[in-house]
Order: sequence, then structure tokens, then C-alpha cells
Amino acid sequence: MRSLIKICARLGAVAIRAGRTTSALMLAIGFLNLAIGLLTTVLLAQLLPRAGYGEYVLALSVASIAALPVELGLPTLMMREIARFRAEDKNELIAAIIAWVLAFVSCSFVFIAVAFLVYYITVRSEKVSECLQILSMLLLLPLALMNWARGILQGFDKPVQFALPDSIFRPVLLLIFVGLLVVAGALSPMMVMAAHVTAVSLCFWWSISRAAKILRSSGVRWRFNRSDLRAREWLASLLPITLVSGVRVVNRRIDIVIVGALSSTATVAVYNVSLQITSVVLVAQTILNQSLGPKVAMAHHKGNTEQLRREIAASSIISASAAVIFSATIILGGKWAIPRIFGEDYAHSYSLVCILCLGQLFSALMGPTALLLNMSRLEGKTLRTGILSAIVGISLAALLVPPLHGVGAAIAASATLVAIQAQRWWMVKEHIGVRCDIFSAVSFLFHRT
Repeated sequence: MRSLIKICARLGAVAIRAGRTTSALMLAIGFLNLAIGLLTTVLLAQLLPRAGYGEYVLALSVASIAALPVELGLPTLMMREIARFRAEDKNELIAAIIAWVLAFVSCSFVFIAVAFLVYYITVRSEKVSECLQILSMLLLLPLALMNWARGILQGFDKPVQFALPDSIFRPVLLLIFVGLLVVAGALSPMMVMAAHVTAVSLCFWWSISRAAKILRSSGVRWRFNRSDLRAREWLASLLPITLVSGVRVVNRRIDIVIVGALSSTATVAVYNVSLQITSVVLVAQTILNQSLGPKVAMAHHKGNTEQLRREIAASSIISASAAVIFSATIILGGKWAIPRIFGEDYAHSYSLVCILCLGQLFSALMGPTALLLNMSRLEGKTLRTGILSAIVGISLAALLVPPLHGVGAAIAASATLVAIQAQRWWMVKEHIGVRCDIFSAVSFLFHRT
């Protein structure tokens, strides 16, 4: 017991000296986002028919994959380049990258809108209604513009303002709109999607107002020379970042699409509830990465390995500790809690939850591998592992979903996550020269105290 208290005291002292106020705020935002998201999931799972809820989730997942040509890897590219140009005090290049990304987003949306019209005319889905498909596609533009504005906020090292619109405002607005639909007796998959579109649109306007204020206070003006547009360089970086972002989204959403294609929308609903429950395992890592990204980019650009290791260490300890606690809580209490919270229709999702927890826990223990590679301009390394893992994941899901349904999708998802994190951990160690796993983080912080 004394040893445990001593360890906690040391970690607390290190965190205080490191000035982790922003990280604490980000964690609070992340857990609040999780709570709101789970509450919304509970309401929709209980109030919508299981097949109807699955239809909404399937349409949202297809839209997330369709959004890739709109967003590409632009928010990540903009965040990294803004952090680099700030370190070099080149405001004209900051203005250039922001304008170039906005133009690229707009052109990409026109492309995907035309592609969707062709799809809508030639192909009709039997599992998702036409109105729901249209609304899910309308979600893409405000979502892309919101992430463009948030990329500016993150590039200027404003992680709290970056997180608020997507992590707090959007789910709160959606929850309020769902409540109003329930009161009005108009709750349906189509109306929930319409509420989602409205919530994202409102969040975009807030994000752009904050981004504009930060640009003005930083002295960035919308003036730059044509030579400041490093289109060739940015396009060269954009392709691997885009593919990395695409692989991540595909790995996260394709299992739902495959379940919807090879099983039923009712199975999609059960599987999505399992994903929502286990999302708590990686919430600390996801949120801390938002504030860690610009710091890693600047430390690597300056060649400061000591600062890089310091930034990684405390974040890895917090995220891994949270993952262990949440995984244990979910596995021990899930069998009792799931049917009481979500309803008896979702009771058999417990086995899926346990399988998904194992993959998420392994990912948390390995640390922020993809972030380190991307912020160190090693997107190509991330890409190779991501493509291989996506192929493995899709193949496993296609093989296991028909006989095992949701359980098969959970096995495929966890196996894919373990494979991708193991490969990326090794690449971080080999090419950046640091370790980002929990064991290395504990060793580094204790040697400094």
C-alpha cells in the first residue's frame, strides 16, 4: 500500500511540474463527451426500434467513409504546417496554408456531391431509406468546414477550443434535438440525422468565429504571395496523410458497413452499442493526443528529443492507466449493466464488449504511435501498416461476420488494432528513436524524479 501511495505521489508531482492543466481540461472534456454520447446512444437504442437505430448508424458510417474525399488529410496537414510556420514566425505561410486547404475542401465537396448524385440515380440501398441517405451526405460539407476551422485552432495550440465544438457542443446539441423530437413525437432515423446536420452546422459557425479571432490576435492577415503557396510540397505530404486518415476511418467504420451488408440492421445496432461502451477505454488517449500533436511537431522540428520524450511520457501514463481501469470495470460489470441500461435486446452484446476491450487496451498500452509518426513527417511509415491492417481487417470481417455476426466483427476489429499498434510501435522506436509505450514512459519519468 505504501508503495502504491509513493508511486501516485511521484506521478502527481511530475504532472504538476509539467503543467498539465490543459491535459486535465482535455480529459474532462473527453469524459463529458463520452457521457453525453453514451446517454444519446441509450436514448436512441431504447426509443428507436433496433432495426431503425441500426439504419441510422449504418447511414452515418457510410457517410463517414464518403467524407474522406472531402476532408482527406487536410486538418492534420494544416495543424502540422501551422505549428511549423509558427516556430519559424512566418505568418504569410500560415495564411497561405489556411487558404489552400479551404479551396481544397470546397473542390473536394463538389466532387463527392457529383459522385453521390450518380450513385443515388444508379444504385438504391434496400437497408437505408433514400431520405436518410441524402441527409447523411448533406452532413459532409458542414463537417468538413468545421474540421477545417478546428485545424486552425489546433495549429495555434488551442486544444480546448479545438475540442469543444466536436466533443461538447455537437453531442449536446444532438442530445437536445433528440429530446425535442421525443417530446414532439417525431423521433425517427431520418429526423435524428437532420438534427445531426443542424448540430454540426451550428458548431462550424462557432469554430470559424474562434479561429478568426485567434488569427487576428496573432497578426495573421489574408495576404500572401503566390510563391507562398507550396502546393507541390503540400500535395506530396497530403497523399500519405490522406491515406493514413482514410485507413483509420476505414478501420473504425468498415466493420459496421460489413455487418450491415452481410447481416441485418438489428445486428448493426447491437454492434454499435458495443463500440460505444468500449469507446471509454481509449478516450483518454484520444483526448490527450489533441493537445500533444502540436507539441510533438514542434519538438521534432527543433530536434529536441528530451522534450519529445517528456511530452510523450506523462500522456502515455495517464491514458494507459485510464484504459486499464475502464477495461476492468466494463468486463467485470458489463454483464449486469448492459441489459439494465440499454435494454434486454442488447444483453448479448456483452461478449462483443469483452473482445473489443482487449484490443483497445493493447492499443492504449502501446501509446500514441500514429500521432508520433504523423507529426514527425513519417506518414508513409504509418500508411504501410495501416493499409496492411485494413486489408487484414476487411478480410477477417468478411470471413467471420456471416457465421458469427457481431462477434465476428469484434474479433476482426480487435485483431486489426493489435496488428497495427504493434507495427507502429516498432516503427516509432526504429525511425524516431523513442519508445512511446507505458513501460518506457514510467521508466523515463521516474528516472527524472
